[in-house]
Order: sequence, then C-alpha cells, then structure tokens
Amino acid sequence: MEKRSEGVDRLEHIFQLQAMFDEDLAKRRGLDYDLSTWVQKEVLAIISELGELLDEVNFKWWKNPKPVDKGAL
Repeated sequence: MEKRSEGVDRLEHIFQLQAMFDEDLAKRRGLDYDLSTWVQKEVLAIISELGELLDEVNFKWWKNPKPVDKGAL
C-alpha cells in the first residue's frame, strides 16, 4: 500500500509544481485568461506534446522504422 500512496504523493507534487509554474508564467507574461480558455490552451499543449511523442515511436507503419531516441522521450 505504501507504494501507491507514494505515487499519489508524487502526482500531487507534480500538480502543485504545474500550478506554481502556470501562476508564475501568467504573472510574468500578463496572461489573464478565464479558466475555460486556460484549460483549452493546456489541452492543446498536451495534444501537441503527444504528437511529438508519436513521431518518436514509429507509429507510422508505412514508413521504415528508425531506432527510438530514448533521450527525446
């Protein structure tokens, strides 16, 4: 059981760090978005990152596979 709570604690820590980053970024860049707009921008950023990840793991079966660059993951 302890491993599970450790994992939850780590995830909660990651969420806290992200919230701190978001607040700092918004303050430094003068971003004043409502919650709905902010969530939309976060989702688009996640989708963009997932697209980059897909490019690294040979999901295009019609192309010649290349070695996965673990450093890029």
